[in-house]
Amino acid sequence: MKATLHIGRGTVKHNDRNFNLDNARHIDQTRQNENFYINRYLDDTITFEECERRYYQENYLQGLEAQNEKYRKRRQYGYIRTIDDLVKAEKTQPKEMILQIGNKDNHPDREVLLQCIHQFNEEFNRRYGTNAHILDIAIHNDEATPHAHIRFICDYTDKDGHKKICTDKALKALGIKPPKATAKADRYNNALQTFTEQIRFIWNTIIRRNGIEIDETVSSPSQKHLTVLEYKDKKLQEEIESHNKQLIEQGTEISQKQQEIHLLDKQINAQKQKLEEMKREIYINQYRENFNDLRPVFENER
Repeated sequence: MKATLHIGRGTVKHNDRNFNLDNARHIDQTRQNENFYINRYLDDTITFEECERRYYQENYLQGLEAQNEKYRKRRQYGYIRTIDDLVKAEKTQPKEMILQIGNKDNHPDREVLLQCIHQFNEEFNRRYGTNAHILDIAIHNDEATPHAHIRFICDYTDKDGHKKICTDKALKALGIKPPKATAKADRYNNALQTFTEQIRFIWNTIIRRNGIEIDETVSSPSQKHLTVLEYKDKKLQEEIESHNKQLIEQGTEISQKQQEIHLLDKQINAQKQKLEEMKREIYINQYRENFNDLRPVFENER
């Protein structure tokens, strides 16, 4: 069984289903109530998009206005930016992690995924929470394979005490270096690659701790079970994979153990289908309260 963790740009409206679902054939609308959504403000009345803009407004407006004032004094009016510009710009928009265990034919129970995401959220905040901030989480059970979307933003504090968005400087503040620490940092050698390998190792470790045997060979973006968003970021994934051997040689914490893939029986008879429906109802009622346990993590970090 494969474990998938991918970092890319993502689409915020896809995550909280804030779009016309009639145009999304891969989404089973009859299973909408099986999804889970949570934002850092614990406010169910706002969309993920509104949550993210609010966070930008509260944390980056002061630094943005200070920078804009410098541009005005230099009469460089073309460089002036708004909060909306920051939210939408490629370099300053939130990043997104996609986490998945297995594929549509072979994956653990949904409650196991929920438990793994809960543990991953806690570990991510513990290790990186000073400079990498989770904004919202969605767990999708209405697609072929259960998976999670976690959106986050990386920032640092400049010499004037202003918080600013910059992944490289944020990761540097966390002590994370490019794979080739002595070589020049560029698109083929940057701290984000090291960061990705670290959190992939965390994700794989959490899965194993929950009793799931996985094949830890890095997945290729061409595999059919990967999500649409992963295809959009195929180039970044290929660059990360090209450095796997180098990362291993440098002693990074990547487990080399590989386990045999256990295949589930694909023949589901009518009796098993009925049992699955019963388990689905139990899952919805029993584990929604567990999902809300994520809230103290957000509350403590704010």
